[in-house]
Amino acid sequence: MEVQEDVIRVFAVVLSVLVIMAELEIKAFMKYFAFMHSWVARGLAYAFIGVISYNAEVKFEPGYGAFNAVCAGMMVVVGILYFLLGLACMKTVKEVEARTRHQNSGRDSESDEGF
Repeated sequence: MEVQEDVIRVFAVVLSVLVIMAELEIKAFMKYFAFMHSWVARGLAYAFIGVISYNAEVKFEPGYGAFNAVCAGMMVVVGILYFLLGLACMKTVKEVEARTRHQNSGRDSESDEGF
């Protein structure tokens, strides 16, 4: 059973690195993992990592079990939030807001040149 637990831990770490790269929106990564553009898919991935991490036994120090449970629970909660916000199309709102902010910053620099 120990080999199986180690494989699950490695799998969780690899998935966690993929999630970090998706959050940083690294273009080379997003090119190959386009499904992570969707907040629904991202939320499911977060929740999945949280469940895997919660079920992984921690065999280091006695205090790490509670820490692992809290971190895994937070991943599940964040995953659920991402999933629900994705269903509510909040990514579209974020993109429109970013586009508007970008356009306004261009106008601000143009108006400063006139002074």
